Amino acid sequence: MKHIFTKTWFKLVILGWISLFSLPIQSEEEKTSHDELNERLLVSQGANAFAVDMYNQLPPTNNLCFSPYSIFSSFAMAYTGADENTHKEISTAFHYPPSVDKLGKGLAELNHFFTFYPSSASDEIRVRVANSLWIQTNFPLLPSYKESMKKYFNGTFRVIDFKGQPETARATINAWVKHHTFGKIIDILHSQAIDSSTRMVLVSALYLKAKWKNPFDPHLTTQQPFFTEDGVVQTALSMTQTAYLPYLDTPEAAVVELPYILSRKEGPEFSMMIILPHQKEALREVEKGLTARKLEEWRKNLENTKVLITIPKFKVLQSSNLKDILEKMGMHTPFSEQANFSKITEFKGLKIGNVLHKVYLSMDENGSEAAAATSISMNVTSILEPKAPMVFQVDHPFIYMIYEKKTGTILFMGRVTDPNKS
Repeated sequence: MKHIFTKTWFKLVILGWISLFSLPIQSEEEKTSHDELNERLLVSQGANAFAVDMYNQLPPTNNLCFSPYSIFSSFAMAYTGADENTHKEISTAFHYPPSVDKLGKGLAELNHFFTFYPSSASDEIRVRVANSLWIQTNFPLLPSYKESMKKYFNGTFRVIDFKGQPETARATINAWVKHHTFGKIIDILHSQAIDSSTRMVLVSALYLKAKWKNPFDPHLTTQQPFFTEDGVVQTALSMTQTAYLPYLDTPEAAVVELPYILSRKEGPEFSMMIILPHQKEALREVEKGLTARKLEEWRKNLENTKVLITIPKFKVLQSSNLKDILEKMGMHTPFSEQANFSKITEFKGLKIGNVLHKVYLSMDENGSEAAAATSISMNVTSILEPKAPMVFQVDHPFIYMIYEKKTGTILFMGRVTDPNKS
């Protein structure tokens, strides 16, 4: 079963840690592999803690979608150049490890792993992490900072003239984001987003396209009732299938995992988790109790079960400026005149102007071409078939996450309160 593989992976981490102390001699290759695994796990845990913290700070209204990992990884570029209280506030808000080197190495490993699939695999799965740091021209960057950007972030930072040519700068950033998200994110910077006082802009985007491992048959998609938070009953175009899926019943919600296709065993394994409160009006109560630890426990305890799932199709396109949210999370200095980015430049007065985030996500029957491979995968599951499938009727507001199973890293997170709205 899928969750058994995940548990084994964590056991291997522990066993590797024990062998580090029990073996008298360890090869450099073994030590490097062990260190990379620890750094990757450390960063993943921090990213997930930040994901839940930000989810709880975002406005509790209507549909929601954001990419915590994209924000987490892009802000690491600013953190690398921060010092004193600026460094401390960013570290606390994002749950970064104290060591910038460990953070950089862990992120580099995760980004490399997530973007494992080549362009030739785009018909099955495509992932692109798009993070960039844009800095006002004429700011003399320190050689040490340039080296860190090259070492950990593959040089994903740009120098641009916000002060002299703000419109050109805006168009350049928008074109960069559009390219790195395959045309899905357009005009992340509106006309008032930057001005002559802007000195630094963090832009984050994450693109994921993947087919379902267990595809939905479009012929079974029908209009089904959906109860919104305010008690209104409407209809939503909903997909249906019966399949063996990782499933868990908790006191507050039912949880099911919808895996995406796995093209190669050594590659990343992406899944969507659906958290459906038992009570139609209980979404906010479930949200209040969410923690990174609880989500991890749910993920580990999922059991392959025959499930009859009905879930609405939905599409979300959202733009936001995260500055106010990050200030609520304790980050004030990085946006103020007291900001200290002295590890980026010796020039005084550098601060963050905006943290702009735009996300596109759609869920539909995509993946029907992989039906044959999916059937073979389901057939190898060695569990007893129940008399009747568990019914997972998604007919009221729910929470969702898209995450990578081998590392447990949350890439996207949000809620759907009305599947007919984007």
